[in-house]
Amino acid sequence: MKRLVALLAAAVLTAFLSVGALAVSAGAENSVRGAGGEWLPVCGAMPGGELRCRAVFAVRGDKSYTARGVFSPGVDCLSVTALRQDGQDINGSYYTVLTRREGGTETFEIHFAAGFAGEDAQLEIEYTVRLNDCAGIGAGENRCAVELIAADGAVLRGEEAAIDTGGFACFRAVAIPDSARQSNPLSGACLSLYRDRDLTERIAFTKQDGAVYVACEAENCPHTRHVCLLKTPENGVVTLRGLPAGTYYLHEVRSPQGYAAAADRVEIVLGADGSVTADGAALPDGTVRIIGQSARETVKKEKESDPLAFYTKGCRVLSSVMAALLLDRRRLLG
Repeated sequence: MKRLVALLAAAVLTAFLSVGALAVSAGAENSVRGAGGEWLPVCGAMPGGELRCRAVFAVRGDKSYTARGVFSPGVDCLSVTALRQDGQDINGSYYTVLTRREGGTETFEIHFAAGFAGEDAQLEIEYTVRLNDCAGIGAGENRCAVELIAADGAVLRGEEAAIDTGGFACFRAVAIPDSARQSNPLSGACLSLYRDRDLTERIAFTKQDGAVYVACEAENCPHTRHVCLLKTPENGVVTLRGLPAGTYYLHEVRSPQGYAAAADRVEIVLGADGSVTADGAALPDGTVRIIGQSARETVKKEKESDPLAFYTKGCRVLSSVMAALLLDRRRLLG
């Protein structure tokens, strides 16, 4: 029995010594500073904006370590600082910072010499990151963390911090009566997204290939051009990306030639879990559909010389082709 206890004690001591060189306590905190100044495990942000992050480790001051930034492809590192958690700067002669591009993103590596902290201490590594245009869409898609590697190769890495962005698509179309197609996509419709119900705080975007727009609100971002008008292509679909969870208002600012803009703004709610609702209705596919439903009885002429106009829900289409089809139908029915 004594031999068994001795063996167990030796095993525990060996395990302790194997990690004791790395940390006084296991685990590490990785977090992002929120808008309120608190450190959070998850934070929402738009691409282009800068975010302060930190990782905290309990370390042995007489040992040497290497700290490495571990980021997902949509996160770039802009700067890094090493501190003791009591706020004291670590003597710069005790560490060397290297930055490098790895996996398509900027990251860092810090080499700490033995005795950098003087004693067992809480090591705090603060770093500034920015979401780039490759930022993922959805909860937990953008991640940042720091791993600490001891001289003996032991690695300490805690929970990753997450930077969430969301998005949705908008399909702009009009439904034509007596048409085989359920709806006709409208190209050239210009939409804008707002933060407020009064439509005064418009969100800026950068345009990617196709009709994909990535939200950006940073003043010192690397983008050369921002746009506020999101223009629908031939298929009538625009995709909005890079939005943190929250409530937004989508409004058609300019309609295609021959059409009137949709009268009502649409309230869009992006949930932290990636869910999307429009005016309170859940959108499983994440697509908002703005479709003017025309009805034959609403067709009228303002003047004898005017083409027929279709009115519904604030949407109007002037179509000489459909006017001819309807007139032919009336002749047949008459």
